[in-house]
Formats: sequence, C-alpha cells, structure tokens
Amino acid sequence: MNKGQRNVQFLVGSKQALINNNEEEMPKGPEIREGKVFIPLRIAIESMGATIRWDAPNHTAAIESFLSPTDAKEQIASIADKTILAIKNKDFTKLSKMSSREQGILFAPYSYIDQKRNIVIPHEKIAEGFDNTKTYLWGTEDGTGDPISMTFESYYKRFVYSKDFASAPKVGYNQTLGLGNSLNNVRMIYPESIVVEYYFNGFDPVYDGMDWKSLRLVFEKEADTWVLVAILHNQWTV
Repeated sequence: MNKGQRNVQFLVGSKQALINNNEEEMPKGPEIREGKVFIPLRIAIESMGATIRWDAPNHTAAIESFLSPTDAKEQIASIADKTILAIKNKDFTKLSKMSSREQGILFAPYSYIDQKRNIVIPHEKIAEGFDNTKTYLWGTEDGTGDPISMTFESYYKRFVYSKDFASAPKVGYNQTLGLGNSLNNVRMIYPESIVVEYYFNGFDPVYDGMDWKSLRLVFEKEADTWVLVAILHNQWTV
C-alpha cells in the first residue's frame, strides 16, 4: 500500500507490518480466507494517515482523510515543538497560553477518547500545574478496569510525560505510529485537528517492541490560531 511518502507492507501470517521500512507489531496479522487476503482494516488505514468512522445504522465503515503529513508538519511543527518543551519543562503558564480558551485540554490515558470519563482541565486552571492538588478520576486501567484516581501531578508523571517524548526518535504529523488494540477515535472527536505523535518503538529488547509508548498532542484552530485541545498518552494495551 502506498500513499505519497507512506509505504505499508503486510505479510500473511505475520504480526509484523513494515511501515516506511520500520517494523511495527500488530495485534493481528493478515489472513487468507477462501482464497482472498484479509488485512486488519483499522491498522492499514491509520498507517496510511487516515482514520475509520463506523456508521452503525448502515453497518458501514467510512474512511476519512485529512491534511497530509507534509502539510500538517508545515503548519504545526513550530507550535508543536514549543508545546512539547513546555510539557517537558513543566511550564504550565506557557502551556496554558497554548491551550484552547474554549475547550481547555482533554487528558486521555490511552488512545481511545471517552468524553464522558476523560478529564478536561479548563484553560484558566492549567497554569496552576501541580498546585492543583484535586484528585480526579481520569479513566480506568487497561486490562483491570481499576479506576485511575490521581492528582494532576501523579497523572502527569505516569500518563503525560512518562518518557522524554521531546527527544522521541520518531515524530508523526497526522500519522499513527503506535499501533495497539485500543481504538484510535481522535478523528471522530476532533475531525479538523492536527495530531502530532512522539513515539518510542520500545525500550527493552526482551519485549520485542511491545513496550512502545507515545504521546499525542491534538491541535485545533481557534480564531485562526492552532491551539492544544488534547493530550493523549498511548501504549500497547491488552
């Protein structure tokens, strides 16, 4: 599969996909059924820089595209660089100025956005940073379903800057780099956004890439300015 500079290769019977000559682990590989090759649709589409919207009433999947990685990078790279450094440096005053005045910032511990459960911190409270000692229910733990009940400081250390994402070896602009079981529904929630993903493809060789992590920053236009509307932590999920 090719789209612009994106090249994705699948091998029947293998969970390894070759995305721009980089091996990525998939939860399920392509299969042959009745003489036809079936590939994992969501991973294939997301790897090409698009997303899938499920139309339940009609039982159809709509493939939605958006700004190309090249165009997205041209528009957002400078803003994204300043934003990830503000997050790294815990400069919450600067982060507040980069955030949406209308929406604040939504925080999701995994790639799936649950608007009923994920916490949104209003624009005016972001500058408080770790001085905000309120305990929030941020969502639930993958696998166990246990509540993620933490202060902002504790959540930040585990589900925001859990690694030095400002130094991540791969950065994707409107590209999905981390491929896991958790549904990536960012386009359903923020259809006109630019998503910047800071990605580590693994840390311990014994896990063969299953311990990858990434941080996704979601930007939308507000009064002709790109502002931060969501911070999505991402990792392999059960």
